[in-house]
Amino acid sequence: MKSLFAIILFTQLITAQAASANKEVIFCHTPQFFKSFLITKNKVVFIKKDSDETKREIASVSSLRSKLTKSGFVKELNFEGDKYFINVKNTAAFSDVDDFMSVRSLKGHEMTYSLSCELI
Repeated sequence: MKSLFAIILFTQLITAQAASANKEVIFCHTPQFFKSFLITKNKVVFIKKDSDETKREIASVSSLRSKLTKSGFVKELNFEGDKYFINVKNTAAFSDVDDFMSVRSLKGHEMTYSLSCELI
């Protein structure tokens, strides 16, 4: 009976941890907030800062490719005709040096921006 109770408790703990891990939201922005967005497990939400300092969601992209790395992730998506490549090296210790976003236009022009990220 004790082993059954232990198995049920262990299963609930693992399920709770998995559910909370899936709800992690990371807020990232480029210098001077040129681009800012929220990243979840399956979605990237772009945010626009209006002239009166209010923020509003301008687009939500759920058709993206994600790849988990040893301690971070890489996400590729298309938004407004451009291809975005978001690389976060370590989700336990975000870095303005190692985390970046690359944007490539249809004409082949590519810009790379450093990212400032935080867990919210």
